[in-house]
Parts: sequence; C-alpha cells; structure tokens
Amino acid sequence: MATSGVMLDLKSQMLYSDEAIFINGELLECPAEAINELQTLANNRQLEAGVYTEDLIETLFTYYEYGYITLKPSSTNAV
Repeated sequence: MATSGVMLDLKSQMLYSDEAIFINGELLECPAEAINELQTLANNRQLEAGVYTEDLIETLFTYYEYGYITLKPSSTNAV
C-alpha cells in the first residue's frame, strides 16, 4: 500500500450508501474508520499509495484475497 496503491478488479463493482459498503452486490463489513477511504476507492476505482490505518490495510487485504481488488502496477520511469 505504501508504494503502489490498489485498484478495483475490472470485474468488480463497488457501491456505498451512508456507512454500508457493497462489492458485487455483497454487503461487506468494514471498520468505521475506513469508510472515507473505501468510498474513495468506490468513486475512483483506485486508492493511491499512502500510509493507512492497520484496520484499513486488513480490510483491503481481505478484499484482495477475495479477488475484488488488485495491486496497482508500480510506475517506473525507465529511460
């Protein structure tokens, strides 16, 4: 997360309503502290690299294991 960020898998649809998060029609449990970042992921289909809370990282890892999200390819500035 600190170097590459994540993005929704091309087959995944992520929606939210108030404090409920849905991926592919499934209601997912997530920590309240992670709602803003998860809404950003839903809106942008990606979450930029950064320093995030342990709760959010655990949630994103679970989504990764389910195949809902993938790691963003790291960009290299090769000449």
